[in-house]
Amino acid sequence: MRCPQCRSPLQHTEPALACGAGRVCGASPCSMAGSKSVAGHLDAKLVEVRDVSQEVDVRDRALNLLGETTDPNGCHGVARWDQDAGDYFVEMLDGLVLRIPEGNLHETGPVGPGACDARWPVISMSRAGPSFALKVAEVLGDKAYCFIDMPPQVEHHARFLSMTSTPCVLDKFSEELYLGPHPNARIFWMEEAQPPHDLEGEFVSRWYQPMQHLSYLLLPLTEGLLGFRASEHHVGTLFRMPIANNREASALSLEDEEGSVEKQLDFVRRRRLCFMYFVHSHDTLEFRWKENASADPVRVSTQSDQLLVFRHDVLSYRYEPASGTDMVLQTWMLEEPQQLEVQAYEGTQETLLALIGAPKLSTDRQVHVMNGICRFPAMAYRLERDWAAYVKQSDGFLEIPIVRFDVDVYYEAADQFNANGKSSTKHAGLLSDLEMILFDNDCFEMEPGMAQGIPCIQRVMLELALELFNLVGFSRQTLAGERIYAAIADIGLEWDPYMGMHDHTTWLKSSPLQMLSVNRLCHTFGLAGPAHQVDTACSASLVASNMAHAYLRKHDNKGVKMSLAMGLQHIIYPWPFIGLSGAGMLGRGGRCKTFDQSANGYNRGEGCGGLFCKVGDDLSVVQERLAAYLGSYVNQDGRSASLTAPNGPSQQLVVRGSLSQAEVSPESVSATENHGTGTALGDPIETGTIRSVFRRRDVPLPVTSGKTHMGHLEAGAGAVGLLKTICSLVHSAVPPNCHLRQPNAHCEFDGFPGVFTTEVLELPAEYHYAGANGFGFGGTNSRADFFGHRRDNIYIPCQHEMLAPKAVGEHRPVQPLVPKTNQLDWITVTCARCQGFMCWLCGVCPPERASGVKHHCVDVRAESASYEICSRCYEGEYLRGGPEKAMLDASAGYKVFLSGTWSAWTALDEMRQLPDRGDVAVYEGEAVLGDTRLEEFHLVVMRGSAKGFIQPSCKRAGQRARVMAPAEKEQLGKHWLLDGFCDGARQGTLYMIRLEWGDQQMVVTWTPAGMASKDWVPASGQRFVHRYFLASSVGGWVPTIGTNDNDDRYLWRWFLGRIPYSGRVELMFVRDQDQSQVIYPMSGNPTNESVAVVGPDDGGAGKRWVLQGTEAEQFFCFLRVCDGSLSVSLKTDTMGRCTWFGTTDRAYHVIGSWDRWDVAEMRKVEGASQLWRHHFRIGEHGREEFHILVNQNLNLRIYPAGGGSPGQDLACGPDRKGNQKQWQVVGPPGCTMQIVLDLGAEDQRSVVTCRPLDERELRLSLA
Repeated sequence: MRCPQCRSPLQHTEPALACGAGRVCGASPCSMAGSKSVAGHLDAKLVEVRDVSQEVDVRDRALNLLGETTDPNGCHGVARWDQDAGDYFVEMLDGLVLRIPEGNLHETGPVGPGACDARWPVISMSRAGPSFALKVAEVLGDKAYCFIDMPPQVEHHARFLSMTSTPCVLDKFSEELYLGPHPNARIFWMEEAQPPHDLEGEFVSRWYQPMQHLSYLLLPLTEGLLGFRASEHHVGTLFRMPIANNREASALSLEDEEGSVEKQLDFVRRRRLCFMYFVHSHDTLEFRWKENASADPVRVSTQSDQLLVFRHDVLSYRYEPASGTDMVLQTWMLEEPQQLEVQAYEGTQETLLALIGAPKLSTDRQVHVMNGICRFPAMAYRLERDWAAYVKQSDGFLEIPIVRFDVDVYYEAADQFNANGKSSTKHAGLLSDLEMILFDNDCFEMEPGMAQGIPCIQRVMLELALELFNLVGFSRQTLAGERIYAAIADIGLEWDPYMGMHDHTTWLKSSPLQMLSVNRLCHTFGLAGPAHQVDTACSASLVASNMAHAYLRKHDNKGVKMSLAMGLQHIIYPWPFIGLSGAGMLGRGGRCKTFDQSANGYNRGEGCGGLFCKVGDDLSVVQERLAAYLGSYVNQDGRSASLTAPNGPSQQLVVRGSLSQAEVSPESVSATENHGTGTALGDPIETGTIRSVFRRRDVPLPVTSGKTHMGHLEAGAGAVGLLKTICSLVHSAVPPNCHLRQPNAHCEFDGFPGVFTTEVLELPAEYHYAGANGFGFGGTNSRADFFGHRRDNIYIPCQHEMLAPKAVGEHRPVQPLVPKTNQLDWITVTCARCQGFMCWLCGVCPPERASGVKHHCVDVRAESASYEICSRCYEGEYLRGGPEKAMLDASAGYKVFLSGTWSAWTALDEMRQLPDRGDVAVYEGEAVLGDTRLEEFHLVVMRGSAKGFIQPSCKRAGQRARVMAPAEKEQLGKHWLLDGFCDGARQGTLYMIRLEWGDQQMVVTWTPAGMASKDWVPASGQRFVHRYFLASSVGGWVPTIGTNDNDDRYLWRWFLGRIPYSGRVELMFVRDQDQSQVIYPMSGNPTNESVAVVGPDDGGAGKRWVLQGTEAEQFFCFLRVCDGSLSVSLKTDTMGRCTWFGTTDRAYHVIGSWDRWDVAEMRKVEGASQLWRHHFRIGEHGREEFHILVNQNLNLRIYPAGGGSPGQDLACGPDRKGNQKQWQVVGPPGCTMQIVLDLGAEDQRSVVTCRPLDERELRLSLA
C-alpha cells in the first residue's frame, strides 16, 4: 500500500506500538500534507465519525450489505477511499464497514499500547462474526495481541463469588505456565458443562460465551493468518482472583493432578491464543517477546468489560493485580495435538513381538513376506480385491468364450468318465480378454512384433512382477543387477510356438520355443540371482515358494537376501479339458465343489500370482512385512497306489514337517488352506490328513479351499492358497467356502477337528498361525506355514495424495506394526540442532543404551523456552527438574581409529592421544581429501578384543551433529562428511580430525591444515589408491575395474566387448565398489552432452548412460575424476565420441506446483558456500507446494518432517522417503516468494525458509 498523498510505500510500525491500522507512511513529509482539497486525503488514516443524521447500512469487508443499519456517531475506524464510488468506506473496530461522507470524518491521532483494537459488534454475530473475526486475526498477526471492548455488564461481582469448584492455587512450577510469574492468585476451575455455571445453576454465559464464540470464529482463520491449525477443544476455563492475605493463602489447597508434568508440557507446547475477559480490573499487564527476552517489555492498562486475546506462543505475560476485587475469566485456544509418524522402531524383534502380545519366534534367518500380487478370476487383482472376492463368496467361473475354443465342438455332457474325446465341462475360472491381451510393450522395451509372439500369460507375469517390485521399492531401472532368487511355477504353456514365423527375426527374439518363463523374467528385469522353473503339477507354485524360502533361510546364498516366487496358468486349448475328462478328473457341474456331497471333480482356472520375500532381522522389515514365513516342507509319495492317486501318510508327513520347522504345534494353528480339488478320492484323503495331524485340538480348525472361488489353477494353485492364507492373517478372519451345502459322505468326520466355513469367521486374537497345503497329482506334496498379525488400513492410500512426481521406485509400504504408545519405553523425535533423538514431549535425550525402564517426563523448562531442541543443546533454566547428565564409558584403555572412504573403509588409522584437558581425553588423527573433494568417515574404538563404532546421529553429518556413544553394531550410512567445497579445500588437503571424549559427552571436530606433503603416509602405514568400476547391462551389472591411463593417472578406461543385438548398452560407474558412491548422469538416459555428471552418492537409482550402436560394434568408456571434476566419455564408430562433464559438488533444484512441477535450479549465493535461493509467484489459489532436490534427483529430496511449513518444520533428507511430504506456502495470489536453502543453519528448522519479497528486494536479489 502507498501513501494517498505522496504514493510512497507504507511501512509497518513496531508491533508493540502499532495502531489499529498497523501502518504509517515511511516517506518524508509530503508537500501535499495538510491539503484537504485533495479527494482521498484521509485514506488509510484513523478517523472518528461525527454528526451523521441517520443510521447507515452495515457492510462486510467485501462491501456486501448485511441487511442491518446502525448509528455510526462516535465510532472509530480506518478510512478507505474508493475512487469508483467517490466516497469513503470506514472499517470500524468491529470489522464492519460503513459508507460515510468525507464531511463526517475527523482524523484522530495514533493510539498507544493497551488502547482498544477492536469492539464487539452491536449487530447480530451471525452476520457480523466473520468480518469481526478477520479483524481480530489481522491484529493478532500484526502485533500479537488484541484488546476488544465488550458491552458493559452489571451485577457480576456477587455472581462470581460462589463457584462449583473449590478455590485452589497452582504449584509454583505450574502457575507461571498458566498465570504468569508471581500471580498471587487463587483460581476456580469452571465445570465442564457448556457453558460453565455456578452453584445456583445460573449460567455465566455473558462472559464465557463471547470467548467461546470468538474462538469458533477464529478456528478456520488460524492456519492461514496465524500459522497454526487450531483444535476445537480448549484446555478449560478458569476464574482468577487475587489472594487477599497470607491467612487466605495458607487455607487454599494445592492443586494435585496425576501426570501433571505431562499435562503441563502438552499445554505449553500446544497453547497458541490466550483469552482473558476482565470482568473487573484497573491494573497493568506486561508482555515480553519470547524470541527477544532482553527487549523492553510492553506494558498495557486493563479495564473492566474488556477482552484480551494474545499469542501465548509468541508472548509471555505478567499480571499481578493490586486490587483485591480484580476478577478475570481465562481460557486458551490450543493447536491440534501433535501427530507423530512412526519412522522406525529400535529394539529387537523379540521385544516388539512381546509388546504386542505375540509369541516368541525363531529369528535365525527369518524370512518375511513383504508383499504379494495376483491376477485371478473374479476380478481378483492385487491382494485387496483378492480378499474381497473371497469374503463376498465370488464365483469366478465363466462359460468358456469362443475366443478360447468353441465349446459347441469340444463339449459334451457326460458322466464321470468321458470316453468320447470331448470335455465334460464348458466352464472355467477365466480372466477377462482385456486382462490377458492388453500389454504396454514400450514399458518393457519390446518391439510390438516381439511382444505379440510372447505367450499372453508370460506378459501378465511380467506386468505383475514389475508391479510387485514397485510395491516393495524397486523400479525397472533399479532392478538391474539385483541378486534376487527367482522361482516360477510353469507346467507348460498353451501357446502356438510357431506363430509369427513368417518374420524370422522377430520370431527368434520372442523365443517361444526355448524361453522358459523364469528366463523371460530374469532377462527382462536384469536379475542376477539364482533362477529355477518348477513343474510338479498342481503343487508347483507352492513348491517354488518353498524352494525360495529354503534358499533364503538355509543356504550360504552369497548375498541373496530377496526372492520372488510366482505361479502361472493359461487356458486356450481344449486338449487338456478332453484329457482330464477322459481321466475322470473334471467335474460335470463346472465348479469346484470342495468337501460337498455333489463334488465330482475339479474345474480349471487361469491366472498368475506370487510373493516377494526378504530374509534378515532388520526391524523396519519386520514392521512392514505382511507375515513371517516360518516353515516349509516338500516330499514325494514315491511308489504309492498309482502315479496320480493321493497318498495320505505322505500328506500327513509333509504337514507335520512344515509345522516342526516352524516350531508351531498343531493346536496353535488358527486356519489351514487345503488343496481341496473336489474330487471323489482327493477330498476324503485330505480330510483324513487334517483329522490325523490336528486331532488333539480343543478348538475346531477352520478349513478352506480357494479353488471353490477361482477354480484349480494347476501350476498357479499354490499361489492362490498362499495369498489367501496371508490375507486371512492380516485381516484376522477366515473367508467362507463356496458351493458347500452338504458335507461329502465319503469323508470321515468322526473325530474330525475342523470346521468348513460357510461365512466369514472372525478370529478373536490379534496374531495367528496359518498354513497352506498343495498336493501334485504326480506325488509331490508341499506345505507352508506363516505367522501374521492383524493389520489396519494396509490397502488404503494416504489421505493427502501429493501432486509432485514420485521418485523412481517410490513405494507405499504397509503401515508399520507398532505397539500402543503406553507400551513403549521411549517415543523420540529429532532435535532441531544436533539431529539426535530426544523425548517428543520434554526434549530429554534418551540413554545411549536401552535400559528397559519406561521414561516419564519430569523436566519443565523456563516459560519461554523451546522444546524443539534436546536437553544437550538446551542451556536455559528449568522450572521443574533438570536432566541428569548421561555418563559415558571412560575413555581409559581405548584405542581410537579413523576409518573412511579415503581408504574405501579398508584401513584403520590410529589416532594419537594428546594430553588430557581436565576430565576430557583428546585424540587427533589425519586424513587427506581425495579426488572427489568429499570424504566420509567414522571412528572405531578398541579395547582388548572388544570393538565399537563412534558415529554421528545422522548421515553426511557436520560438526554440530550429536556424537553417539560407542556401539557394538555399525549403523549403516551414518558418517561425518569432509566437504572440500564448503571448506575451500582442494584435492590433497590434509585434515586434522579431533575427538574430545569426556565423561558426559563426546565432540568430533576437524579443520583443513594445508596441502599434505608428498611423503605423507597415513597412520596405517599404507597409501590407498582409489579405483573405479563400470557396471553395465552387457556384463550383468557386475562391476568391472577400469584400466588406469599411464599418461593421466586420473583417467580410467574400459573395453567390455561388443554391443548386443538390442543395439543398446546401459552403464554407470562406481567408486571403490561402494554402492553408495555411484557416478551417474543428472537426468537418466541423457541424449545430449549438456546433461551434467553427478555423484558419487547413493541417488543414482534409475539413472544410467545409454550407449547405442549397431549389433556387434565395439564400444569404449572413459571416466576422469580429478579435484572434484568429473567427465565421462563414450565412444563407438556409429556415435563417435560423446563427453559429459560435471562436478562432485551438489546442485540444488526446486520442483513446485506453481509451474506444474518443472525442475528449476536454485541460485547459489556468491560468497556463501551453503546458501541457495529461488523465487516464484503464488498462483491464483493462494497455496503452493514444493520439494527441493539434489541434482534434480527425485530419490534425493529435502522435505519437511511435519506439516510442511518452511521455517517451522525440521528439514529431512536428502533421501527417497519424502514423496508424501512437501513444503507448503500460503499467501496472496501474485505475491513473489523467496525460498532459501541454508545448509549451514544451526537449527534444522531454518534450513528451508520462505518469505515474501517486495519489488526492491526482488531486484536486489536478481542483480
